[in-house]
Amino acid sequence: MVCGFWTRCLALVVLFALTAGIEAGAGTTADTRPRVGLALAGGSARGLAHVGVLAWLHEHRVPVDRIAGTSMGGLIAGLYAAGFEPEEIQEFLSEIDWNNTLRPGPGFRDLTYRRKEDYRDFPNQFELGFKGGLTLPGALSPCHGIGLFLSRFTSPYSGLTNFDELPTPFRSVATDLRDGTEFVFHEGNLFDALRATMAIPGIFSPWVVGDRTLVDGGLLNNLPVDVVKEMGADIIIAVPLKSHVIPEEEMPSSLTGIAGRSLDIMLAGTEARHIQLAQVVVSPEIAGFASADFHRWQELASLGYKAAAKAASQLEPLALSEGEWRQYLEDRQRRRRTLPTRPAFLDIRASRAANHDAVARELSRWVAPPYATGPLETALTRVTGWGRFEAADYQSIERDGLEGYQINLREKKHGPPFLNTLLLLDGSHSDGMRLGLGVRLTFLDVPGPFSEWRSEANFGIFNRLATELYWRMGATRWFVAPRGFYDGTDFDVYREGKKQLSVEFREPGAGIDVGYAGGRTDEVRFGYQISRLSASQSLGAPTFPHAAGRFSQFRLRWAHEGQDSAMVPRHGVRAVSELRWVTESPLALKEYARFESRVSWAFPIKRRNTVVAGIEGGFATDDQVPHPVFSLGGPFRLSALSRDEMFGSRYYYASLLALRLLNEQERIASNFHLGAIYEVGRAFRLHQSASPYHDVAVGIVGETPLGLVFFGPSYGENGQWKITFRVGRLF
Repeated sequence: MVCGFWTRCLALVVLFALTAGIEAGAGTTADTRPRVGLALAGGSARGLAHVGVLAWLHEHRVPVDRIAGTSMGGLIAGLYAAGFEPEEIQEFLSEIDWNNTLRPGPGFRDLTYRRKEDYRDFPNQFELGFKGGLTLPGALSPCHGIGLFLSRFTSPYSGLTNFDELPTPFRSVATDLRDGTEFVFHEGNLFDALRATMAIPGIFSPWVVGDRTLVDGGLLNNLPVDVVKEMGADIIIAVPLKSHVIPEEEMPSSLTGIAGRSLDIMLAGTEARHIQLAQVVVSPEIAGFASADFHRWQELASLGYKAAAKAASQLEPLALSEGEWRQYLEDRQRRRRTLPTRPAFLDIRASRAANHDAVARELSRWVAPPYATGPLETALTRVTGWGRFEAADYQSIERDGLEGYQINLREKKHGPPFLNTLLLLDGSHSDGMRLGLGVRLTFLDVPGPFSEWRSEANFGIFNRLATELYWRMGATRWFVAPRGFYDGTDFDVYREGKKQLSVEFREPGAGIDVGYAGGRTDEVRFGYQISRLSASQSLGAPTFPHAAGRFSQFRLRWAHEGQDSAMVPRHGVRAVSELRWVTESPLALKEYARFESRVSWAFPIKRRNTVVAGIEGGFATDDQVPHPVFSLGGPFRLSALSRDEMFGSRYYYASLLALRLLNEQERIASNFHLGAIYEVGRAFRLHQSASPYHDVAVGIVGETPLGLVFFGPSYGENGQWKITFRVGRLF
C-alpha cells in the first residue's frame, strides 16, 4: 500500500517535469539561440538602402532581436522597432511626398495671404529674426514635415517609459551640442529619439530635450555597433554606408557640395572605429547616389537587398525555422501599439494663451472628432503657415478615460519680429547692370492677435520707404490698415529704342484702408490716400515741366493668390484688379479714373512640363496725364524692349510661357527650367497706334534660395534683341 503510494507520487513528479520541460522548450527559442543585433548607419537619403536589408532578412527568416541606428539609420530602425514590417515601411516610403516633407517651410498655398505677400515681394528663403538681436534660424529647415511623419508612427508609443518595451528593443544616437558628447536614447519619447538623431547641423534644426540640445548622432557615432553590443546582442550585423572614392570630374565645387562631401568623409571615419565589433558586415554599393536622392528610394532599397544577398553565407545560419519565425512575428505584433481608434479631444500646447485660442479656432474649422491623422496634419500645416510657428506635431494621450491627441506647437526661436531681405539684379548687354536691395520688418500680434506692423525699405532699382499697421478687428476677418510711405522712381522716356530723357518722381504720403481678409487666398481693400507729388526732369533736353502739389485718390483693390508658388507656379490662378479715382493731381487738370487688371493661370503638362498663361490690361480716363502711366518693357514684360520703353494711358499684354524642368526631379532647394515665352502687347495713348508688338525669349529660369534667376536672349518683331540677366523677382 505504501509502495503504491510512493509509486504514484514518483509518477506525478516525472509527469510534471516532462510537462514543464515541454513548455520551457516551446518558449525559450529566443532565449537559447544567439541574440541577433542590427546596427544601421546614417547617410541621409542613402540610408534608405537599409529598407532592402531588412526586407532580405525577413524574406530569409533572419530575426532582429536588438536594433539601433543613427540619423536615417535611426529612422528606419525606429520604424522597424515600432512593429512595422519591411513591406509596411516600403509602403510608407511610397506614399511620402519628399519635397513637401523636407521643404524648409509650409508650401506657398498653406501660407496666409500676408505671408504670401511677403514671399512674393521678398522671394528669399532666409528669414532673419530680431528676438534678442539680429539672428539667423537654427537651420535651413525646422522639419515640420518630418515631424508630422514621425508623429504618425511614434504617437502610439507616447507613454512608453523604456525602449526595451517596443516590439524590438531599440536605441538611437544623438550628439549633445552642450558638452560635445554622444547621447544614446534608451527611454523617454520615441519621437524625441528619432527627431534628434536626424538633426543634421545647419540643415535640420537642433532638438531640445530637457537641458540637452541635440543634433545628428553621426558626428560621433554614425554606425552604433557598440550600442547594439551593450544591448546584449551576441551576433551583430552592421550596415555601413561607406564614403566611396569619386572620380575627379564628379568632385563638387559648390559650397553645399563640398560641405556634403566633407560630412560623408567624417561619417565614414566614425563608422571605421566600430565596424570591427560586428560579426557580419553588409555593405550596400551606393556610389553615385547623393544625400538628397530621396526620390530614388526604390533603387537604394534594391541595393540594400542585393548587399544582404551577397552576405547570405554569413546570414543564413542565423535563420529560424518556420515555426520559430512565426512565433517571432507574433511576439512583435503582440507588443505593437496602434493609433487611437476614436480620438475625442485635442490638447493644444502653446506658450501664449492668445496662440492657444487662435489655434483652437483654426483647427475647429478643419477637423472634428473623431480626429483622423490626415486632416489633422493638413490643419497643423496650415497653422504653421501663419508664420508664428516653425513646426507642429502630435502624440496620443489619454484623459478621463478618453483617447486624444496632444498638439505641440514649436514657436520660432529667432523671432518675431522677422526680417525679410531682397537682392535684385537686372541687366542686359545694352542697358548695363542695376542693383536693388530691400528689407521688410514685421512685428506680429501688434496691436492684437492676427494684427501686425510691417515696415520696409527698398533702394536701387526702385526706392521706397513704407510702414503699415494692419489691425484685425477682434476675431473677425475685417481690418483697418493706416500707412505712411515715400516713393522715389526714375522714369525713362524712349524714342525709336533710344533713351531721350529721364524724369524723377518723388512722393511722400499717407493713407488708410478698410478691408476684408478672405481666407488664405483673397483680400479686398477700400481706402483713401493723400500725398505730395513732385516731378522734375533729370536727363535730356528740357521738355518735361516741373510740377509739385497735392495728390489724392480713392482706391479699391481685390487680389486672389491661388497659385502654388511665388516663383514658378505649376497649378492655380492669380488675379489682381485695382480701381483708383484720382481727385487731385499736380499733373492733371481734372479728376480721372485708373483701372488695371491682371490674371495668370498655371497648369502642368505631364511631370516635368509647365505652362503659365497671362493676360492683363488697363486704362486711364485722362489720356494726357503723365504719371502714373502704364508701361511695358523688360524681362517677361515684352522682353526685347528696354525697361518701361513703351508707355501710355492704356495698355494690354498677354504671354504664354512654357517651362521644362531640367533636373530629373523637383528639388527642395533649387530647380532649373528651360523656358520659352511668346509675348504680345502695346502701351499707347489714344492718338497712337494700338497694334500689337510681338517678341519671343528663351533662357534658363532658376528657382533658388535667393529668388528667381533668369538668363537668356530675346528677339522682337522690329529686330530688337537683348541678352538679359535677372535675379530676384520676375513675374
